[in-house]
Amino acid sequence: MKATISGCKRLGSHTVDTECIVQKSYGDGMMIVAVDASKETDPKDVEDMAVSIINVWEQNSVLTRERLTECLEKALGISRKLSVTILILDGKSIGIADAGNNRLYEISEGRIIREARETILCRKYIPRQDEALILATEGFWKYVEEQDILIDFSKSETAQAWISYLSTRIGLRMETFDDSYSAIAVVFE
Repeated sequence: MKATISGCKRLGSHTVDTECIVQKSYGDGMMIVAVDASKETDPKDVEDMAVSIINVWEQNSVLTRERLTECLEKALGISRKLSVTILILDGKSIGIADAGNNRLYEISEGRIIREARETILCRKYIPRQDEALILATEGFWKYVEEQDILIDFSKSETAQAWISYLSTRIGLRMETFDDSYSAIAVVFE
């Protein structure tokens, strides 16, 4: 599996929540974990939560619904006020576990074929050149429409360019940088 991966993060001036996206490669695959928490949560704790999910996964990295559920429960066991999205790709399968306000968009053949929200999904997945994924926290997607995601993807050759276009849109639409946002894009080659 070959892909370009790029992300962005911006802290809001009146941060109303704390978030992070952590990506870890393992063998032929990768795991991306997005955690978005309430303002009462320490930013360091949020990153620790994301890393603890990865640590649970690494104990047995077999992609099944049960393993995804276990990883999601690890996060929700720390705090039920979290939005957590877990994305696992292993070159032949995709796993998604999601609870909360984050969004994961799956793009194929120039359209969004899936918006994963509050689900646990495991299926065969061999990415093609025209496919991509974007995982974003609420502060990102509330300023970006689905058509924006597709338009900017169609004119981008890399994940970095795609994220750059989308970040520019957010900057133009926000009156003030009042909310934090994070996103990570995966563009398959």
